[in-house]
Amino acid sequence: MNKILLLLCVIFLAGTLPAENVIAARRNFRQEAAEKSYDYQFLVRKTADPDKEIARYAIVLLAQHHPDKTLPVLRKLAASAADPLIAEAILTVLADYPESEAADIRRRTLAQCPDPRFQIFNKVRLPHRMNLSLRNDPAYDHAVTVIKKIKLPENNWRFTTDPDDTGFLKNYFAVNFNDTAWRKLSVTKTWEEQGVTNYDGIAWYRVKFNMPGKMDCAGVDIAFGAVDESAWVWLNGKYVGQHDIGPAGWDSSFYLNIASELKWGKENILTVRVKDTAAAGGIWKPVTIEVLQ
Repeated sequence: MNKILLLLCVIFLAGTLPAENVIAARRNFRQEAAEKSYDYQFLVRKTADPDKEIARYAIVLLAQHHPDKTLPVLRKLAASAADPLIAEAILTVLADYPESEAADIRRRTLAQCPDPRFQIFNKVRLPHRMNLSLRNDPAYDHAVTVIKKIKLPENNWRFTTDPDDTGFLKNYFAVNFNDTAWRKLSVTKTWEEQGVTNYDGIAWYRVKFNMPGKMDCAGVDIAFGAVDESAWVWLNGKYVGQHDIGPAGWDSSFYLNIASELKWGKENILTVRVKDTAAAGGIWKPVTIEVLQ
């Protein structure tokens, strides 16, 4: 009888300890990744971790911290991406890359994991990027203060509506895109207040601005006072991030880290795609560059 009880205890422990160990392993991975400053080789190794949650998160961190080195890794992973977690991570990350570079990897991934939920990735999708302001980054454990604010122009932003939602495919965000035919609007009022009446849908804003010489700082954010209601942001042709919480975001301020995209001492081009589903729409509060220390 004692042997049976012992055997039952062993079986019970075998079923409970692994779950605890898995949680601890995932917690340790997050901590170790931060301690190693998201080292490239460390993250690459973790993309093959037996725990698919760890592997998935490693893929996301790799793309976030080493975007220029991520595609070859994704290409290799796509050849055996049968697990839905890994497939979804690859497909989501690919949205941040040009279609010419992402298409083949996406096709390979979908061939390995033909989950019907992922067929949406066969269509051209807007990019998505996790973007943390330094002030919200848990890996940065110092107090953050704004040492300088640089206000962007309030008037003469180039603006166009995009009722067919084709602007992304037409590269409205590209540095060399010719926007001279677009009308000019202010970013202190909704577009309805400036003559764009009875329009709900997609619209685009573009503006050029000059930055002073490089400052000694810990980070740089672009701060939006409010966009009604969702926004996707590019700086100098590079995708920065999004503010997309639906209609509830119409009057919310938000910050995006632009430290790697900003050009100090040069002209910069900011592009914002706005989605409005009801009532007033557009960028209706000032936009500011905030230098952080």
